[in-house]
Amino acid sequence: MITEDQIKPFASLVETHQLGNLKLAGVDCEANRINSKTSIKIGKKFARVDVGSSGKYMVDLQTGEIFGIKAYGVVHRGHRFGTLDTIRDWYWGRYRAISADEARATGELTESPVLVEQAPYDVTGGIIAYESGELDHEQTVELFQHLIDTRMINHLQGSYGRTAQALLDAGEVIAR
Repeated sequence: MITEDQIKPFASLVETHQLGNLKLAGVDCEANRINSKTSIKIGKKFARVDVGSSGKYMVDLQTGEIFGIKAYGVVHRGHRFGTLDTIRDWYWGRYRAISADEARATGELTESPVLVEQAPYDVTGGIIAYESGELDHEQTVELFQHLIDTRMINHLQGSYGRTAQALLDAGEVIAR
């Protein structure tokens, strides 16, 4: 019988990959990081590994096989993702797991995922400082790089888009 302690490394890896995917997409704000926390709920035949408040994976307590779900608490036997012994063969950062080889090919998975905890960028403070003329050139470039990376630039007034384009043309920021 599989125990919760045997499932914890899997849940931890799922959380690590989910957080890495948020960082890669540039949407690793506090709310998204909180909603990437995993939890384990042990049932009679399966353990549920939830991400945030949503069901994500089910682990067969007899075999250690990992499955996706059809609905909360309902195993999807057509979505099998190896066993607790093969968790490193999979990338768990997407909506549904993919092979680790595929994730390496797309750049989603590196051999040592970097999850450096850093303070979230203060966009509001940056915009206020920019509008007030308080940012030096380097800080302005940092602000606009963040706005481009998060695609927030598309939701701001036209002058921000024109400034971003000028910085792109000058090679001071990059479109990722």
